[in-house]
Amino acid sequence: MKKTILLLLCLSYILQGKAELSKTVNVTTPGSILTAVGNDYVNVTNLTLTGTIDARDFKQISYYMSNLLVLDLSAVNIVAYTGTAGPMPGSNVYPINTIPKIALSPVAPNNYTAKLTSITLPTNITCIDNQAFYGCSGLATVVIPSTTITTMVSGAFYGCSNLTSINIPSSVTSLGASLFFGCSKLTTINIPSSVTSIGNAVLSGCTGLTTIYANSSTPVDLSSSTYAFSNVNKTTCTLHVPVGTKVAYQAAVVWQDFFNIVEGITEILTLKSESIEFYPNPVLNGFRIKGFEGKARIDITDLNGKVLLTKQVANNDFISVNSLPGNLYFVKIITGNETIVKKLIKE
Repeated sequence: MKKTILLLLCLSYILQGKAELSKTVNVTTPGSILTAVGNDYVNVTNLTLTGTIDARDFKQISYYMSNLLVLDLSAVNIVAYTGTAGPMPGSNVYPINTIPKIALSPVAPNNYTAKLTSITLPTNITCIDNQAFYGCSGLATVVIPSTTITTMVSGAFYGCSNLTSINIPSSVTSLGASLFFGCSKLTTINIPSSVTSIGNAVLSGCTGLTTIYANSSTPVDLSSSTYAFSNVNKTTCTLHVPVGTKVAYQAAVVWQDFFNIVEGITEILTLKSESIEFYPNPVLNGFRIKGFEGKARIDITDLNGKVLLTKQVANNDFISVNSLPGNLYFVKIITGNETIVKKLIKE
């Protein structure tokens, strides 16, 4: 009998004839990630880090861990680093609690991190710096659990053409220019009411967008960001705005270009990962999710970020995976503000 088993622990498995290796590693000395992982670092596909790292570790991951698919940094502290061994040529200052400039950008000839499909960021970061994930074309899932982050700098996710969803925490105040440029698989984006600055071309080339939630009661001034939504189909993409603000958005520069502006409640639900519980049911070949109110969207994706199943669910709804073959999947629970990712193994 087929069984559905949810695992929250790292594991090793065989996929498409190729062995994959998972490791959980504690880094005690910043800049020593390869030593901490061990001599088989080139074979690691799933890596969970704890401890303390700095900009040098990001460079080492990008340059040497050529088979890395999944990276979990949720329990990591990022300390400041000054020196030339960081990822950005010509830069020698890397602040504390910041995902560094071109942190995992697949810069030729070390094009390894183009394979990266999923990353979970630390809980205490304050900034994602310039072009941090520029060109990570395989990246499908980014989890930002932080409530301390305020700034997402220019081009951080530029060219992440497989990115299907992203949570922008309600602590963020600034979205840099070209932040999601060319993220053509993004279908929904939520702009929290905390955002007061939006850079030019922030969503340019996001041709798959069908829904934008703009939560500010006063439209963010886009008079200097006239290409913010360039190549977004403003006839078919729906702009959701707070109750009583439709007239203001219809009169605001750039926002007024959207044909469908709909008033409603936008920020209705924030999921907390510690309150979400999974209940597998091997007999019925599926699972239940409990611990939230209202509605959420469930996306089940493969390791390449391809969405295999999507549906809207309420608390305690049953989700069948009977149609999926045995494999490892990611289950994404998506609301307007947050995305939580769990691993699902179907045997």
